[in-house]
Amino acid sequence: MGISIQLAPRPQSSVADTGGSVPVNVTPSTPQSATAAANTAVVITVNGVAGQRIRINALSVSYSVAVAGGLLTVVVNAVTIFQIDITAIGAVTIPLPDGGIVCATGQNAVITLAAGGATSVGKLNVATYMGA
Repeated sequence: MGISIQLAPRPQSSVADTGGSVPVNVTPSTPQSATAAANTAVVITVNGVAGQRIRINALSVSYSVAVAGGLLTVVVNAVTIFQIDITAIGAVTIPLPDGGIVCATGQNAVITLAAGGATSVGKLNVATYMGA
C-alpha cells in the first residue's frame, strides 16, 4: 500500500491562462459632483428613465470642518432607502453593498449631504449607471 500525492492545480494568474479570451462586461458609470455654500445641504438628483433602474455604485463625501449631525441620505420615490451619519473631517468613502444601491425602476434618486453647520462646506460625489 502506497501513498499517492496529487498536487493542487496551479491558480489562474492571467487571462492567457484560460487558453483564450475571457469576456469582461464593464458598465460605465456616470460621475457627478456637487458642493454648496457653508451651512447648506448638497443635493444631487439622478433622473430615472422608464423601464430602467438607477444603480448607485460609489458615494463619497466630505465636510471642511468637524460636524455634529452630518448625514447622507438616498431617497427614491419619497422613501429613504439609505442613510448614514457622517462626522469626520475630510473625504469619506461610503461602503456600499455588493452591486451598489439599486433603486426602484423608473424612479429618480435624490442624494443629499445635510448642512454641516455655520462654517462647514460639504462636498458630494456620486457614480451611477442605468440598467434594466
